[in-house]
Amino acid sequence: GLVEQIVPGRPDADGGVWDAARGCLTVDDANVILRPPGAWSLSARKPGHLGRYYGVATSPSGREQEEPRARFAFGGPAPPGRYDVWARYAASADGAWGVPVDVQHAGGTATRYLDQRIAGGTWVYLGTYPMVAGSAATVRTRGVAGGVVADAVEFCTSPYDEGPRVGDDGLGAGAPCARSWLEWLDNGGGTFCAEGAD
Repeated sequence: GLVEQIVPGRPDADGGVWDAARGCLTVDDANVILRPPGAWSLSARKPGHLGRYYGVATSPSGREQEEPRARFAFGGPAPPGRYDVWARYAASADGAWGVPVDVQHAGGTATRYLDQRIAGGTWVYLGTYPMVAGSAATVRTRGVAGGVVADAVEFCTSPYDEGPRVGDDGLGAGAPCARSWLEWLDNGGGTFCAEGAD
């Protein structure tokens, strides 16, 4: 899981838990790859994380140091295709913001930015991309103040040609999205990106 530093030399894992009924691949504890060894600590202190724990790392202090990063790989049982990509993390008032997430897909790489002070315990939409074996979402840390949280990424087959509409949080980042009308109402409105949205 988030234990690359505990088991050095562990080969990269591709894929996660595939839910065929939902068409979603969830990459969490058992399949995320944290690099470099020793740079990440594991925690379950903040509420809202998925699974047993999440990883926390800080930006390297010098350019010569390797940047801590968490790679959530697409693959395994998930077939190639267009997927909505979602990130999840535990948030806090003193959380990191402007956290870069690189989504490597069949057409290139898209970088989105997360504000980990808000939307903890929810799925935050990163975009819709053509995903193939070898694609991934990678949380990076360089230049970010505070502890960066890496918890889970979900890849869900997209019912849209261009992907669901999503608001912008001012950082060019994926905004928190409700995935059902009930969730949207429970959260007092906001960005809605679920099947059937106008």
